Amino acid sequence: MTTQLASTYPELFLLIGGEWLSSEGRDSSAVTNPATEEVIGRLPHASGADLDRALAGAAEGFRTWRAIFPDERGRLMKRAAALLRERQEEIARIATTTAADEPLLGHLIHVAQMVAKKEGLHDTGFRLVIN
Repeated sequence: MTTQLASTYPELFLLIGGEWLSSEGRDSSAVTNPATEEVIGRLPHASGADLDRALAGAAEGFRTWRAIFPDERGRLMKRAAALLRERQEEIARIATTTAADEPLLGHLIHVAQMVAKKEGLHDTGFRLVIN
């Protein structure tokens, strides 16, 4: 029997090089609701070629990020924190439904707190220098 959760669970994709890749035509794993053991989605697996593309994209992204002025990076981090806060209920629902895992939810909250802390760097004008 398919529950409402299975019909509303979002389709999962890999985002590599600006391209969304579905589980179609690639290995994938079942995503299950731990309370019912019902399969509610599929998690696509990255191939070796996908990983190579992702690493190349990450290197390019870092070069781009480094070139952005610190004030603008601060504004971007502030927006990221706002989006996490805006979507916290949806993130928590998905995290607890698919994993029933408090440490995972705690990790998401920790990430949100780290992003929020970075907001403070922008607001105070403080610059973090790493040699």
